[in-house]
Amino acid sequence: MENDIARVMSSSRRAHLAHASLTACALLLVNGCRGVDHPEIRAVLDAQVNAWNAADIDGFMSHYWESDQLTFVSTHKEDDPATGTARDVTKTTRGWQATRDRYKRRYPTPEAMGRLTFSDLKITQGHEDAANLSGRFHLSRQAGSLSGIFFLKMRRIDGQWVITRDHTVAD
Repeated sequence: MENDIARVMSSSRRAHLAHASLTACALLLVNGCRGVDHPEIRAVLDAQVNAWNAADIDGFMSHYWESDQLTFVSTHKEDDPATGTARDVTKTTRGWQATRDRYKRRYPTPEAMGRLTFSDLKITQGHEDAANLSGRFHLSRQAGSLSGIFFLKMRRIDGQWVITRDHTVAD
């Protein structure tokens, strides 16, 4: 009987410790991933909006990591010729130069670029030199407005915050 009581107590104690450990881990996770106000990162996004709205793709791109390891992923709707229905198409561009060239091809004139705004920005910082962002974009232009969401990974490299991965999804 004493062994049974000890076994139950031990099992109960293990369950309590496991519960306490999970609670502590959850609290650490929530606190570590809490959105933060980060003026340096917000300044990067403001500078990008200003460059875009001045039809300055090179200024916009100056906030991306100038590396072959930069990754830009875009997802947009496209009509499927076989079925006639819209489907999501995802394209991955690797490298700073290829990303710049893609922007220049897709937005060759100030009219094609339109006016950019960002909203619903959320910044989470897991490390002092790394952050994740999410938000919405809206591009107003005569040829038709575009909007959607974006997810960015940023790193502080040589004292500057730069985008190392951009995944943009059009509505």
